[in-house]
Amino acid sequence: MSSNIINESIDFANYCADQGVDAVAATLPSYYVLTESQMKKYFEDLANAIKVPLIIYNIPATTHMSIPLSIIDELSHHPNIVATKDSERSDERLQQSLALWKDRTDFGHFLGWAARSADALLGGSDGLIPSTGNVFPGIYQKMLEAVEAGNKELAYEMQQHSDTGGNLYQSGRTLGEPLGFESTNAAARALPGGSDASFAATEQ
Repeated sequence: MSSNIINESIDFANYCADQGVDAVAATLPSYYVLTESQMKKYFEDLANAIKVPLIIYNIPATTHMSIPLSIIDELSHHPNIVATKDSERSDERLQQSLALWKDRTDFGHFLGWAARSADALLGGSDGLIPSTGNVFPGIYQKMLEAVEAGNKELAYEMQQHSDTGGNLYQSGRTLGEPLGFESTNAAARALPGGSDASFAATEQ
């Protein structure tokens, strides 16, 4: 959810809940730059008003604001805030996030920065939600299975496939520029495994 009008986000979240959705993710409203206290109040007000668990989505590339980890950590104790998805490209932030939440059973960390997927999983992140996963989901399935099996070498092999796939469909484009069907298929065929975009690397 990314509306600048909180009532729209509340209505949409509750609609999603009525349709059986397990949780919703929300970015900051981004018309004006918010203070830390405003960021915290926004998510508290949203979490208090919706009937489905809330995931805090940090994506500075679109909101032009970074939610401080200290604010997310305070919000992590709200009974209706269950996780964060972080797409900020910062190694330091990733390591600090894992130190804060990797051992929490009541709050999850999910990474949206595809280039550090293997590092995140091996470091204790709960999972991945990268945009590349919409094009090549099998890469991340295989990566997760490798991490769960203790196979670090295979996890990093899948990371290389992720990097290749991401470069094929993202390089030279803004986040708002779509990739056509033919280009998506071409990107899939360029990866090991051939033309099946649902995997690209599953048969390795």
